[in-house]
This record gives sequence, structure tokens and C-alpha cells, in this order.
Amino acid sequence: SGALPTGLMLNTSDGVISGTPTATGPFNFTITATLTGSSCTGFGTYSIVVTCPTITLTPPSLPGGTIGASYSQSVTASPAGTYTYAVTSGALPTGLMLNTSDGTISGTPTATGPFNFRITATLTGSSCTGFNDYSITVTCPTITLTAPPLPGGTIGASYSQSVTASPA
Repeated sequence: SGALPTGLMLNTSDGVISGTPTATGPFNFTITATLTGSSCTGFGTYSIVVTCPTITLTPPSLPGGTIGASYSQSVTASPAGTYTYAVTSGALPTGLMLNTSDGTISGTPTATGPFNFRITATLTGSSCTGFNDYSITVTCPTITLTAPPLPGGTIGASYSQSVTASPA
């Protein structure tokens, strides 16, 4: 009676319970053994509690970004398995997106400031989750002005001289 944890099976020939659990919770069941060729039986009541693994996200922190510069950083979860990723609080920097299937944050930031957010990884096919709180600070690029020495001007005479900035 009862049921083995989802994903486990009982080998009726040798009594081995094996497989990979796919659901959490307590599982209570009774196993009955019958002596071959007779009506003699015995039984035992058992319980297996299946829990979620501790899910850890890496890296523990993310590098900063620069407005107008391409950004790409991967977040991964362990132990091994297939996960989906989501921003569950806060917000990524404007211009960045999270790939929910592989955990890559990418794009081009368009606003400065510190951006604080939480990424949660969910083990596919389960309710098992892990999360990490992150911060990405987006800064302005260094802007350099360049021009040749500026010549003097004359009253009443047209004046034109270029000054350039980089990055543009």
C-alpha cells in the first residue's frame, strides 16, 4: 500500500528500490514479500523523505557595465541539472535581458547607476529553487575631448574649428 517516491521503482525479484526521485515530500508505503511457491508472506512499512538539493548560483557577484558597451555574463546553477532562470525582485540595468533558459545576462546598458536584483533558478520539473542577490553598477565611459591647438579669432571674420569627443 502507499506509493514509492515518484521516479523510484521496486525490483520485485531482488527487492532493490532504485531510480531518481522527481518529487519532494514524505512517501509512506508497505512492501509485502511472498515466499516463492507458497502462500507465506511478510511485510514491512517504510518511509522515504525526498528533499530538494541545495541549489547554488555562481558567480557570487557580477562585474559592472558601461553605457553603450556590450555586456554578457552567465549565471549558472548547481548541482547539475536543467534549470530555468528568472529575475524575481529588483530589475536588471536598462538595456540588459536575462535568457531564462541558460542564465545569460546580455545587452547594452543605456542608463547609469547601481541596479540590484535577485535571480532565482528553478530545477526543471520540480519546485526546487535557489537564488542569489546581485548588483551591477553601470557607469559612463571615459569621454575624451581632442582638438588641435585652437587658433585665435578675428572680430568680424568667420571662425570654424572642430573639437571631437570619444567615445562618440
